[in-house]
Amino acid sequence: MNRDLPINSEPASAEVLVEVRDLGKSFNLVRRQHHFIRTLLMMTPGKSEQTRWPVRHVSFDLRKGEVLGVIGENGCGKTTLLAMIAGATVPTEGSVLIRGRLSALLGLGTGFDPDMVAREAIVVGAVILGLSWGEARARVEEILHFAQLEDSGEMPLRHYSNGMQARLSFAIGVLSHPNVLLVDEVLSVGDKTFSDKGQEHILRMKESGAGVLLVSHDLPLIRRLCTRAIWLDHGAIAAAGTAANVIETYVDAIAARRASI
Repeated sequence: MNRDLPINSEPASAEVLVEVRDLGKSFNLVRRQHHFIRTLLMMTPGKSEQTRWPVRHVSFDLRKGEVLGVIGENGCGKTTLLAMIAGATVPTEGSVLIRGRLSALLGLGTGFDPDMVAREAIVVGAVILGLSWGEARARVEEILHFAQLEDSGEMPLRHYSNGMQARLSFAIGVLSHPNVLLVDEVLSVGDKTFSDKGQEHILRMKESGAGVLLVSHDLPLIRRLCTRAIWLDHGAIAAAGTAANVIETYVDAIAARRASI
């Protein structure tokens, strides 16, 4: 594990919006074992449990006015990490402290009834993120416009494409004006026009003092938007620091692994 790059390289006086300390998540895998006596008497295999940790011993801060990237191969624990920070799943160990309103974009259409039309989903989603009913209803048209869905506001979500769902989810999340935004690959689903608009909005959030935690396989996107980055490998932080340094470390390590196969 490469820990030469500091996890927290910002000045100590910078305001911390999210504190993640020694965070971990485990679950039990049931393994079948063939015990000789049990097999003879019961004619069924035995079972045992094995504990797996998709994320363990992860610590970092997300500070005011920064975009922190999270990179790593599939299955390294990125989505599990965001789910714990968002409160969608309970950590097995460690702690998360969040200061301010959090908006989490963890999946397409997460939590929405597919029979809802977009206008209904906007109000429900914005209220879940902390807005009042009045505030949510007042922002419906603004959110539809941002998502480029003005003509689809009465369409049930089950008929939305992945790109349309991504645009709607992102628009609800960012236009609820959170202090902390968690984004899991949403920008990579929409078309280029919307991706560019989303990137511009993230940079404006950064300038306004919000904090963004961005998970993506798009390394140029991470390099372009992120102040710092962390590389997760088998559920642990393998490197952390400036986005450029972490990306270089990650790319070199993956290339070396593939060359050794």
